[in-house]
Amino acid sequence: MTNEPVEWTTDMTFPVGNGFELNDVSIHIKEFFEGSMGFSILHNELSNRFSLAEDDADLAIERAIGGVVRALTTNIKNEPDVNDDPIANFMFHIVWSSMPTKGILKRKK
Repeated sequence: MTNEPVEWTTDMTFPVGNGFELNDVSIHIKEFFEGSMGFSILHNELSNRFSLAEDDADLAIERAIGGVVRALTTNIKNEPDVNDDPIANFMFHIVWSSMPTKGILKRKK
């Protein structure tokens, strides 16, 4: 184990290749959550279709899950920053827009 200091960043962006943008990656991950493909297919497509490094493909999936979890808190203050964490922000708004306006899971503004 190393005693190197860990650098933290709020920037969860990464380069996307083949003429795609982070929103394209977000939409593709959303399709995975909707059950239209298996995890290994998603990971391969993120690497091949969008030219993501393996670590960036993992990060994209993790950030999408983070956006879902943040929305499920039902608190708008947990909205991820669109510039620093665009995939989490995209998924947050997908889930947020489907949250009920009444009851125990109602959105809190």
